Amino acid sequence: MKADIIKRLSILTATSCTVLFILDASSSIAASTKKLVFAYIKDAPPVSFENRNSILDGYCGNLRSYLTNQGWNIEDISITYPERFKMLASKRLDITASLLPAIECGPSTITKQRKDQLSSLARGDMAWFSNPFFTTSTKILVNKKNLADLYKNPGDLTIGVQGATTNQVIEKIFPTASIVTVKSRADAVDRLTTSDASRRIDAYTGDEVILIDLMKENTKSLGDGFLIEPKLYGYTREQYGIVVYNDKDLRDSVNNWIDGDGQEARKLLNNKNLVDSWSGNIVRTGYFHLIIKLFSLAFIALLLTNPVFLVLLYNILPLKIKKKLLAWLRDKHRRNTMNPIANLANVIQFNAEVLARF
Repeated sequence: MKADIIKRLSILTATSCTVLFILDASSSIAASTKKLVFAYIKDAPPVSFENRNSILDGYCGNLRSYLTNQGWNIEDISITYPERFKMLASKRLDITASLLPAIECGPSTITKQRKDQLSSLARGDMAWFSNPFFTTSTKILVNKKNLADLYKNPGDLTIGVQGATTNQVIEKIFPTASIVTVKSRADAVDRLTTSDASRRIDAYTGDEVILIDLMKENTKSLGDGFLIEPKLYGYTREQYGIVVYNDKDLRDSVNNWIDGDGQEARKLLNNKNLVDSWSGNIVRTGYFHLIIKLFSLAFIALLLTNPVFLVLLYNILPLKIKKKLLAWLRDKHRRNTMNPIANLANVIQFNAEVLARF
């Protein structure tokens, strides 16, 4: 009897362990095979771009790494500026039909119009912007030769644009300028520097953080012939957000990362935006060398009127020069006691005597 009971308990225990093992394995497999479509713009550094190894980099690269560590099985899709906010919902029917989780990452400005657009594309309540992860402003990269026209005769300019919101802004600010669409950053650089008058643009507009990186990556092509204007505040205030489809938990996870560990990635954008913009605009301005010269002259003037510096300088001079200098200064002092230069003779002699005692 006891043997029979023990046998039954052994069988029950083994069965329970097997069931638990299967359930645990199933949950592990499900967790590691959660599919996520990750769409990104590959031509928008430092926010979103492919590095030399064709691997997603920048802020979006950091977000992708975080999601991979969270167990998502990621399918990467490269999209262009015009395809944002509609490509995933319209061309990938499984995203809307099967409610497949998806993300769009790039320099995408949060606007009411885009929020409404997302709602209409993704069953009304299954697409959201994340919390803002970066704030920048719209500015213009302009040829120095056309800088005066930018502020006085903008109607003479041809301005290249790429993003939709940027296009709307520039059309309102420069209604008389010719606005043309460029295909990419490379196309913009080519048209800024080409000698073909039919293709050439005088300026290219975009978000400041993007323009700064464009100048840095194309120094050979652009040289020092271009400026980012205006130097301080831009034409608009742009807040970037991540678009999340079909998964509220995914949205919350992205928001937690943005406000938590993602702060380090955002700091890199902030530092690059502020430091590069300030230094780049200062160095490229026509008054930079004049400022350096004036600063140097002012520094030398301060040294020459500092008694301590003059005494130290006097002490390292050869003896013959010291005697001639003191004789000249005493002569000036006798002729005009109100002469400030002549009065330095007394200062130098007094301080030299004091230092000689130590």
